[in-house]
Amino acid sequence: MKKSNKIIVTLLLSVLGIGLFIFLFTDLFFKGWGNDDEPQIEKVGELAFYEVQDYYSFGQDLVDLLEIAPENGIDLSLDLLQTGDEEDILIKEADKPLVDSLLKELVKLNLTPSNVKYCFSAYPKVLNNSDSVKAYRLYPLLLDDKGEASIPKTGFTSVKINHQKYGNEIMRGLDIKMNKETAEAFAKLTRRVAMRFGTLAMVYDNQVYSAPQVASEITGGEVSLSGSIKKGEVRHLKRIIELYIE
Repeated sequence: MKKSNKIIVTLLLSVLGIGLFIFLFTDLFFKGWGNDDEPQIEKVGELAFYEVQDYYSFGQDLVDLLEIAPENGIDLSLDLLQTGDEEDILIKEADKPLVDSLLKELVKLNLTPSNVKYCFSAYPKVLNNSDSVKAYRLYPLLLDDKGEASIPKTGFTSVKINHQKYGNEIMRGLDIKMNKETAEAFAKLTRRVAMRFGTLAMVYDNQVYSAPQVASEITGGEVSLSGSIKKGEVRHLKRIIELYIE
C-alpha cells in the first residue's frame, strides 16, 4: 500500500474512532449513565390509587402484630421507630428488609387484616435527630371487596412539572390531567375520603410515591401535587406517570 493511502486510511480510522466514542458517550449520557436523578424506568404493572387506613388504628394494629409475631415462630429483633409529629410509622432503613419480611410472614399466617396491604414509601426521610439516619414511612393501604386498590388502573393525558415560590424557597410539584374514566373514579374516591379528611396513596411497583391528604372532592380530572419535593423525586414520578399517558 502506498504511503499516501496509508495516511488516508489512518485518518479515516481516527475519525471513525472519534465518532464512535462520541456516539457511545452521548448514548450512555442520555440513558442516564452517571445521572442519579433520572434512572431508567420500565413499566411494571399498574399505577394505582389506594385509600390509606387511619393511622391511629394502624398504629394499634401494628403493635398487636409485633406482639404476636414471636408467638408464631417469627424472629423479631428490630428497632421500630414510631413518631407522633405526623402520626407516621417510620422504619429505619437498616430495619426495612426485616420489617418487610416480617409483614409478609404475618400475611401468610393470616394474622393481618384481610383488607389491608402494607407498602413503604419510595423515598426515605432523614430523621430530625440525625443527619445520616434515614427512615421509610410504612403505609397501611385499604383494599376493596375484590382485594384490589380503590382505583386499580389509571390513565392520564398529560403531566408537567410546576414551580412555586414561597418566600426564599422554591416548591416543586406536578400538574396531572387524567383521562375521563380515571377522573370519574377519582372524584368518587376523593368524595369518600374527604369525609374523614383522609389520605390517598399513589402506588407504583408496591411503593408509595405520593400520599396527600384530601380535604374535598376533586372533580374534573386535574390534580396538582406540591410541597417540599426534591428535584430528582419530581422528575422520577413524572416519568412514571408518563408511562400511563394515553
